[in-house]
Amino acid sequence: FPQMSLSNLFTNAVIRAQHLHQMHKVETYLKVMKCRRFVESNCTF
Repeated sequence: FPQMSLSNLFTNAVIRAQHLHQMHKVETYLKVMKCRRFVESNCTF
């Protein structure tokens, strides 16, 4: 395995955390849009 510096590991961790946060925002947005479009759907979060 190639050696990674501590700063590279930290940078990768930050990028991954930001990506996961953005994905959560997208999932939440899609759930809200589904609830608005289909009133009969279960809209508990």
